[in-house]
Amino acid sequence: MIQSRFILIRKSCLVVVACVAWMAFSFGVGGPGPAAGYQLAFVKIDGSTNMNTFSLHFNQLLNCIPGAQSATSGDSDNQGLSRFEIPVRAIQGNPPMLVADFRSMLNVSQYPTIIIEMDTNELERLRMGDQGRKINFSITMNGIRRYYSGSGTVNKYGEEGSASLTGQISILLSDFSLEPPRKMLGIIKVKDEVNISFKVIFTDNF
Repeated sequence: MIQSRFILIRKSCLVVVACVAWMAFSFGVGGPGPAAGYQLAFVKIDGSTNMNTFSLHFNQLLNCIPGAQSATSGDSDNQGLSRFEIPVRAIQGNPPMLVADFRSMLNVSQYPTIIIEMDTNELERLRMGDQGRKINFSITMNGIRRYYSGSGTVNKYGEEGSASLTGQISILLSDFSLEPPRKMLGIIKVKDEVNISFKVIFTDNF
């Protein structure tokens, strides 16, 4: 009799556990729902010398890394920063000789990544269609972090409502204590100002 009651209680507990698990799976109880995410689709660096132009690029999908809390946002729902770490050795371009000079200029052995950080709250507002909002972000090269502000454009495409953010900014290499490369005994000089364009993909639908 005692054994029969024990088996009955055990079966009842298993039924309750199964029901709770089904509810959690069906309604998302007890676990996070789909999270918004971002991927860096490409970064392009365009510059010029006193004789011609050059272009460097990073064309690999790169997932964002949740970063530190944003010190510039006063929102109570602050989600911090979305961080992208670009391997300097993965940057390609033309002419190839300039790519090698670029990596050397960035002290790749000591600082192997270029870091871009964007305010996640601002990315979310852009995702929701606030096209007029400025986006604040930082770029870290050669171990030096600089802050920038610019406008971004959200482009929607495809039947599933996929979207991406594109933008660009002009920076000075000297702001990162970088000395532009020189060639042919200094005859060819890379100009201090370069343009950086980027594309961020929103990895869930609107």
